[in-house]
Amino acid sequence: MEVPEVTRLVHDVYAAMRGGDADRMGELLSEDLSTVIGVNDAIIWNGYKEACAGFATRFADGLGLDVRESVELQVHRQGDVCWFDDRPILGAGGDAWVIGRFTGVVRLETDGQWRVVQWHASLGTPVQDIDIALPLRRTGTRMTAPGPQ
Repeated sequence: MEVPEVTRLVHDVYAAMRGGDADRMGELLSEDLSTVIGVNDAIIWNGYKEACAGFATRFADGLGLDVRESVELQVHRQGDVCWFDDRPILGAGGDAWVIGRFTGVVRLETDGQWRVVQWHASLGTPVQDIDIALPLRRTGTRMTAPGPQ
C-alpha cells in the first residue's frame, strides 16, 4: 500500500541516522514512543525521553548509522496507524555493507504529522552462524537449547 507520508518519514529517519542528527530524530519520534531496539544489543530504549537521550549520546560519539539505500520498504495502513518493514543497505565502513532489517509502527498525530511509536532494527544472521552460537539438540520431537531446561 502506498502511504507517501510514511515512506517520507522512514526516509527522514534514515537521513537523521546517517547524519547523526539527534534533534531531528526527536522530531520524528512520537512522545508516546514505546521502544527503540537497535542493531547493537545495548540499544533498547523505552519511551521518548530515553530514546532521545540515547540517540543524542550515540550521535555525539560519532555513532550514527549509515543507511545507504532503502531496498524493499513496505507500508501497511489501518486508519491512523501504519506499520512498515524494510531491508535497507547499511554501510559497514569503506566499501563494505550489510543488509539491515527494520520494522516499526507509526501513527498520525493530532498535529497532522506521522511519527514513530515503535522501531526495531536487526541484522540477519546466517543460520550456520546461529547454529554455532546457539547449538540446538533434538530431544524426542522438540528442539531444545543446551543448558538448564
